[in-house]
Amino acid sequence: MNEEELMEKKSSAVPALVLGIIGLIIAMVGGCLFGIIGGIAGAVLGLLAIILGARAKKVTDGTKGTPGIVFGAISMVVAILCMVVFFSFPATLQKAAEEKGLPTVAKYAGNFKFGVLGMAISVDPADLDAMQKEVEKLN
Repeated sequence: MNEEELMEKKSSAVPALVLGIIGLIIAMVGGCLFGIIGGIAGAVLGLLAIILGARAKKVTDGTKGTPGIVFGAISMVVAILCMVVFFSFPATLQKAAEEKGLPTVAKYAGNFKFGVLGMAISVDPADLDAMQKEVEKLN
């Protein structure tokens, strides 16, 4: 085996691991902050980690690539969970706010699809006081 073949064998195992770890971090943090957008990014990186990890396992006869596959799979699961939560949560929150008579909360609840930052950016400053008063009524 020449040096070029050896480098090719090693080349995809480390990137698979790195992409898997980054995908997991983005799925968790990005999924919460950016909702569906962060979840998609985490899932894509997880999928790339799985592909590179599988390639590394094939080239190295199964000795390398497993951590990349594992982290990639975990990041995809976390990303999918974040996407499901941030896709279903806004509708549930909006329905509950309407039932409780909280029109301002209901008005902005749908923006949680884009995570906490999406919600924060979309809220009109004039509505913040009204939203705070509505939430205080619940206590």
